[in-house]
Amino acid sequence: MANSSNDYEKHLEAWENHFKALDGNHERWHELTAKELCKLLALSSLGLNGGDWEENASEASDKVGFTGNNVVSCADGTKQVVALIEFTAGDETVVH
Repeated sequence: MANSSNDYEKHLEAWENHFKALDGNHERWHELTAKELCKLLALSSLGLNGGDWEENASEASDKVGFTGNNVVSCADGTKQVVALIEFTAGDETVVH
């Protein structure tokens, strides 16, 4: 299922907050190149090897809540899903 526009706006805000925090809460994060943003993400992201796609994608999808719309097929043949989990006091867990 594709994101609704409300989901998109919330995701955009969450990613902007994430990049700003990674850049030391400066307002200059939006001036960084994509390569520089990748380097910032690599400092804090949790990388997992999900193993074989055919064997493990369904279970991973059930646990994380992603669908085919969240999967990116890379040139090297791998498939990737990036998730940003935001924790807020008093809110219930919701997958958007």
